[in-house]
Amino acid sequence: MPTSHISESFPPKFNRRAAATRPQSCCVDRLEPRRLLNGIVDGGFESPTVPVGEAPVLATGSTIDGAWKVLGTAGNKQAINLIQADYGESYNGVPHFNPEQGLNCIDLTGAANQGSASGVEQTVATVVGDSYELTFYVGRASGNGAPYATPSTADLSINGGAKVAYTNSNVTPHAINWQQFTATFTATKTATTIAFLNGDTTNNFAGLDNVVLTPAAASTATISGTVFDDVNGNGKLDSGELGLGLWTVDLDFTSGVNKGKVVTTTTAVDGTFKFTSLAAGSYEVKVIAPYAGLKPTLPSGGILNITLTAGEISAGHLFGEN
Repeated sequence: MPTSHISESFPPKFNRRAAATRPQSCCVDRLEPRRLLNGIVDGGFESPTVPVGEAPVLATGSTIDGAWKVLGTAGNKQAINLIQADYGESYNGVPHFNPEQGLNCIDLTGAANQGSASGVEQTVATVVGDSYELTFYVGRASGNGAPYATPSTADLSINGGAKVAYTNSNVTPHAINWQQFTATFTATKTATTIAFLNGDTTNNFAGLDNVVLTPAAASTATISGTVFDDVNGNGKLDSGELGLGLWTVDLDFTSGVNKGKVVTTTTAVDGTFKFTSLAAGSYEVKVIAPYAGLKPTLPSGGILNITLTAGEISAGHLFGEN
């Protein structure tokens, strides 16, 4: 966004993102600011109240509603922007920066794109071992070209872990397009820090709005199958071929905030295995042979890729070894 003058407190005077004349209000019938009823406090960034047509800059270390902490480089006074619905940049072809819901949203890029350190974080109470579902909207501005000509990306990090990029490539001409994303994670601490960071390098807007955290009650999907001794190497389970007991089976998480996580199980004496309490998402299953010289005959390449829906039971998978 265009560079703004700096203000760390809102009343009595607000700073504008740019010096252009603001359009008259288009949104007088919008709902009053409110708090979303979920594990996140003020997931819609509705507090504090922002005057009509304003988009004040917020400094690193400041807070939104006492719950969101603003992230950015040390001493940065323009790390992010809190945007009211009627703020607009007609000169850039975006007459209104419409939020996904309510009256406000935030721009993770800050004034004129402050880099990848800019963003917000909130620490919430969680139960160790429980799974959670995080939904949020990423906004993309589309105007007359630069600085609003490319997709917008928000990076998500849980407890300081690896960033996962969520990119909105959709275009709504001369407006903000909002795309919803869902991420799941399993809590490893009683307090979990959820951070959203600027993932844009070429666009001056990466919107964030309507963040909701709920227990992932649907984390009940399962994957099960059998590892067997493919004596004739034909890639089929034939009569008389037995299961291989006490073999290791790995389950790799290949999507979401748990991407890269690996869990392991051991086959029963009859070669069967089962992974339980899985959230919707993509997984990779592979067998780890206990000694050299063996090769997989089923599935092709020895790796099974599975995408689960919530609560799905994915059973009967066969892994042949010869």
